[in-house]
Amino acid sequence: MTLQDLIKDVTTRDLTVFARAVPTPDEWTLTTGDNPVFPALKPQSTMWEIRDSGRYVNAAKFRAYDASAPLATREAWETTRKGGLPVI
Repeated sequence: MTLQDLIKDVTTRDLTVFARAVPTPDEWTLTTGDNPVFPALKPQSTMWEIRDSGRYVNAAKFRAYDASAPLATREAWETTRKGGLPVI
């Protein structure tokens, strides 16, 4: 059986009826009704924020047996970028 055998009796009306019967997100039972399981999220602003952090540890360039090495310094950083999307 081929694909052509399966769709040989399908008309454009059948396809239209099928397409209109497909549920939309507004009709899903998980997001609508009196007690939705997943309430629809509607952001109140178009602000965004990106946070980034890290550490630098300086290591000794060389080491010798039984020789003291200088103490390493540690640097930490953290940046935050904020912005907003323009209103369309």
